[in-house]
Amino acid sequence: MQPIDINSLEHSHVYTIYEVYKSMFVELEKQENKSEADQKKLGILGLQMKMIEKWAQSKMEEKLHWTKEEILLNYGNTPTLIITFHPGSDGYKNYGKEVVANVDFTNEELLELFQKIQNKAERTAGIVNFKKVPEMTDGQLSTYDIFEIAGKKI
Repeated sequence: MQPIDINSLEHSHVYTIYEVYKSMFVELEKQENKSEADQKKLGILGLQMKMIEKWAQSKMEEKLHWTKEEILLNYGNTPTLIITFHPGSDGYKNYGKEVVANVDFTNEELLELFQKIQNKAERTAGIVNFKKVPEMTDGQLSTYDIFEIAGKKI
């Protein structure tokens, strides 16, 4: 198995490769009788995943992808979103690759966010409260962990 040079790929493609490595790792790990080649492959897959997690961390530090204000401006005050996380982030560890969530801004938060938008405040990460779909269980995530958002403005 040849390692892939992730620096030559688009950001989202690297995260797709991470999911492929993770799937291969999980499947191989389930095998009861692993050969020496299987053990070696497990090691390589684990290293590749760690390398991508480290790369993702550097991308997170380099550029904040989303803020609460941007979620509000792009998707409204009660959006249902598909949120994709950076591999290795707390959001990824807690919810997996992605979560479908109904974002839940309080009235106080909305007033504060609109004030920040009006004052053109500096972009900062924030904690977003949401209900996980379909279970409708409460959750929290940091906008720092978000890579992509898909949703519809309501």
